[in-house]
Amino acid sequence: MAQRGSTMIKQRAVFVDKGSGGWGTGLRIEPKGKKVKVVSITGGGIHPVARKIAEVSGTEAVDGFKTSVPEDEMMCVVIDCGGTARIGLYPMKRIPTVDILPSSPSGPLAKHIKEDIFVSGVTEKQITVADEQTESDTQESSATKQLVTKQRAVFVDKGSGGWGTGLRIEPKGKKVKVVSITGGGIHPVARKIAEVSGTEAVDGFKSSVPEDEMMCVVIDCGGTARIGLYPMKRIPTVDILPSSPSGPLAKHIKEDIFVSGVTEKQITVADEQTESDTQESPATEQLDTSDREGSKEEKQGSEGDNFLMRFSRGIGKVTGTFYQAGRDSVDMLIKNIIPFMAFVSMLIGIINYTGVGDVIATFLSPLAGSLWGLIVIVLVCTLPFLSPVLGPGSVIAQVVGVLIGTEIAKGNIPPQFALPALFAINGQVGADFIPVGLSLGEAKPETVQYGVPAVLYSRLITGVLAVVIAYIASIGMY
Repeated sequence: MAQRGSTMIKQRAVFVDKGSGGWGTGLRIEPKGKKVKVVSITGGGIHPVARKIAEVSGTEAVDGFKTSVPEDEMMCVVIDCGGTARIGLYPMKRIPTVDILPSSPSGPLAKHIKEDIFVSGVTEKQITVADEQTESDTQESSATKQLVTKQRAVFVDKGSGGWGTGLRIEPKGKKVKVVSITGGGIHPVARKIAEVSGTEAVDGFKSSVPEDEMMCVVIDCGGTARIGLYPMKRIPTVDILPSSPSGPLAKHIKEDIFVSGVTEKQITVADEQTESDTQESPATEQLDTSDREGSKEEKQGSEGDNFLMRFSRGIGKVTGTFYQAGRDSVDMLIKNIIPFMAFVSMLIGIINYTGVGDVIATFLSPLAGSLWGLIVIVLVCTLPFLSPVLGPGSVIAQVVGVLIGTEIAKGNIPPQFALPALFAINGQVGADFIPVGLSLGEAKPETVQYGVPAVLYSRLITGVLAVVIAYIASIGMY
């Protein structure tokens, strides 16, 4: 128990989650022994995040620029570093580090920055009580509800050419649904996981499933945003393609939450014990607000901070944000965009070299050379059951586009059909991303349930309209 004036404050463990654009899986920070000080090393006084951690945990917030604190008294440190040595200094010393900037491991000490000791992008909203438990002298009146289910934990190993060390997936509480987001119904891998674990397999394109009911998701993504969306939300993700961390959300893909290259052969029972007993115990606890007076005094003191200190801190935050954004952009270009361009180029080269391109071109030339033929192409591409399969990576659209462009150059297709052909072969693009986009927008389950089929069916209409409008716009262009 910490003492502030004559008021005794209960010390608690706190959970600090990552913020928007941040890095890490969250930290559980607990006062132990002499480690009861939250050290703010941000400049300009005690940062609100440090003050909030101290307030919730019942400990003391200290300005690290004004007061020297021994390392054995530091419960955690709060920093505002975008990538210099300071970002890894305290993780190297195994001191829990909270970065208010959305930084990722970088700098000369990057190897010491691990998810169990560092979290970034943190605001006051990400700080909560870690354990929902009542005072030792308070009697609980709520009854504990026990759920005994005949369900099993499964182990999903990586397949040939896959990535990861394997996942142990276990049904817990409401999390008893295996969601297949592959297009074309429930994938056999999702069905096998549900069968072995004694849970339910659901088609994510037809049914909306709340995230708190997802035991795991099965995807077929090779490197777009979908591959990292569910790992970012800490939902176990099984990729049937032999993919490795890539895409704009690659930093969230870790071995403890993702595995790829999976087939039915890689799914086995995790434990010899076939029955698992899961318990749910509703317990709530009110935060101790007896230290509000002390926090008000600290706030009043911080309001009088020097203007130059606050200004310099603001400049540092902006600089760190832009620096991190530049690093992420270059990283994405090297890891995702350039390899994908190389892949498509190689694929087109193989198609042209083997003569497959000539066969496809012979079939497409009559269709691409008339308005009605282009309408047939866009209708096929936008069929609701087919468009999610044709959409991933826009690879098919790029290959067909090159072939049609070659035929236009040869004179086999009139050039005025170039623009409507572009819209005809791209009618399916993004169809596989609809449920992912709705999830990124934090849409409600009902919105996802009705939104996915609505957009897929609307493509049948808008695809044809786009081709017709492009055809009209091309009249007299050549």
